[in-house]
Amino acid sequence: MSFERIDRLANFEDRSKERAVKPIGSKNIVFAAGEFVTSSEKETVYRDWRRFVAMVADTGVTDECPKSFSVAIYHQLHQYGGFSAHYDRHGFWSEQLSTSARALKFFASVMGGISRWGQKDFRDINLAMIDEVSRCWETIRPRLEKDRRAEAVQEIRAIAAAAGLVIDDVVLLQSQATANQQLMPQGALF
Repeated sequence: MSFERIDRLANFEDRSKERAVKPIGSKNIVFAAGEFVTSSEKETVYRDWRRFVAMVADTGVTDECPKSFSVAIYHQLHQYGGFSAHYDRHGFWSEQLSTSARALKFFASVMGGISRWGQKDFRDINLAMIDEVSRCWETIRPRLEKDRRAEAVQEIRAIAAAAGLVIDDVVLLQSQATANQQLMPQGALF
């Protein structure tokens, strides 16, 4: 037997002693150790996840959010949550969470549960992460929806400015088009 294999077996035996479940903080959530993960590693992911979800619920997607999106969360999501790695944590953030619209889609997909989220050794942490988002969803969703609309208005203003227009010009054109529609006969087909 190779030394590497002996070390792996010894490490597994040490982790199997840790399989006893422990409550997390004030919650009665318990995480069991698995073949490749300790219960304390799961606790770290969960603690970081709760902090991150609370920050998004409180502030939306801000410049401070990537700092609370820990390496532990990133690894859990892409290794055991079914999300693409996007090269690294920053790429993941950029692709999945960098705007309110992306964050809204991301959290909705977490709540829906990704197919790999039921994996044996990671089922408990993954379900706890889903439950945390579900618990905060009624705060997160309206916040991100409001921010998504504000981001869309900013984008519209930037496009209008690039075309030499002021946003008021666009609103004026829209209100004229609405007024013209109301003046059309009901049976008109165009």
